Amino acid sequence: MNNKLQPKPYVTTPRFIADDLKDGKLTRNELLVYCWLRINTDPYGNVATHLSAIKDDILPDISENYINKILLSLLKKKYLYFEKRQGHRGSFRISFGDWLLPGGGIRNIDELFLDKVGNKEVKSKDESEVNKSSDTNSQMLEEQKRVLAEGFSVHTQPSGVRGYHNHTDNDNNKRSILYKKEERQMPVSGYTPRTYEETECYNIATKLGETHMDFLLGTLRKQGILTIQRAWGIYREVDRSKIKNPPAYFNKILQELINGKRG
Repeated sequence: MNNKLQPKPYVTTPRFIADDLKDGKLTRNELLVYCWLRINTDPYGNVATHLSAIKDDILPDISENYINKILLSLLKKKYLYFEKRQGHRGSFRISFGDWLLPGGGIRNIDELFLDKVGNKEVKSKDESEVNKSSDTNSQMLEEQKRVLAEGFSVHTQPSGVRGYHNHTDNDNNKRSILYKKEERQMPVSGYTPRTYEETECYNIATKLGETHMDFLLGTLRKQGILTIQRAWGIYREVDRSKIKNPPAYFNKILQELINGKRG
């Protein structure tokens, strides 16, 4: 038999992480949080999370304040990066360096600490919570608001690396037609969710290997999160080994629910 085994989705972790633990640069809890967040990243090395989710998933006996201190310590030591923010509530995006990008090349952690305007290194502060949003993040939020106000485009097919499973796209001409616009505006790799609902959409998009958020956010605005979650539940129950285009297949389920074709 010539059946070729397909590897399951995986992420890589630099070997120096083990050395840093042995040398005392990392604590055991810092290693646990680092590894947990890293294995939940999207193909671009980003993960949307919040303090309560980390607590519930891996450290149920530790307070959110202490988890926040762990994240700030990892930020200060440059094991990961996240934008300055206020308070403990809400979702935020964490990004990793030493990351092999889908389009080729490796993203270094130092790149994440560079100010895009002044090209100066942003120094992390060991505070109870970093407290001010960067100009870049503010511009991103304004762009998201503008796109949400204008409407959303068709679901386009990506090129190159598809996502976790590297699916071959044989249906490049198929498009979802709920929302139309001349071009896409909101890539998954640059999107930062602000609410629970947006975090759910972001996580679904990354698991599907989607490249843009427009279609899901448009559906969220028109139909609400329950319809999207129901479609995701249906998608997870089907035999996905024969699905060549996961985003298009999921959007088909979503449209059938919206149009009343699924009970």
